[in-house]
Amino acid sequence: MASKPLATELLDVVREFLGRDLLAAISPERAEAPFLGAEAHPPSPREPGPRISGLGLQASDPRLQVLGPGFQAPRGIDLWFQCKIAINLLGIAGRELELRQQFETAERLRLIDLLGKSGSLDSLNRELCQLIRNGALRDDSPELIRHLRASLTEALRINNPKWLDDAQ
Repeated sequence: MASKPLATELLDVVREFLGRDLLAAISPERAEAPFLGAEAHPPSPREPGPRISGLGLQASDPRLQVLGPGFQAPRGIDLWFQCKIAINLLGIAGRELELRQQFETAERLRLIDLLGKSGSLDSLNRELCQLIRNGALRDDSPELIRHLRASLTEALRINNPKWLDDAQ
């Protein structure tokens, strides 16, 4: 019996399909090198009639059939751009599944150390906010700044790790 794939593995397969196959089918001239497969489809000849914004494709172009039988793209929608957004969102979801538990545990431990009390992550964050609002914890406290930098770094590792790579 085959093992059940992990959610992150499924996300990777969908991202690969969107990036390699769908982007090339939608707009080969805009497909990026890592996603452009060896069998990229040539662009279709220009035909008169309604076109999908930014693609140079007819809404009825057969290359769009990879999206499903009878697919009709709404007019004015840039499918290539929407596909890139979907690829990025799947990346975020995959990193969230992989890293969230570890980062929440680390954040909770930092808050316990900073506040000197235990509790759930939500209750500790509410307590931290209250202490800052009341002035009981200075917003320029080195311990607070270390915690906030670590929390921001963890959030960026999930949401946009490229920003961290660019900063280094």
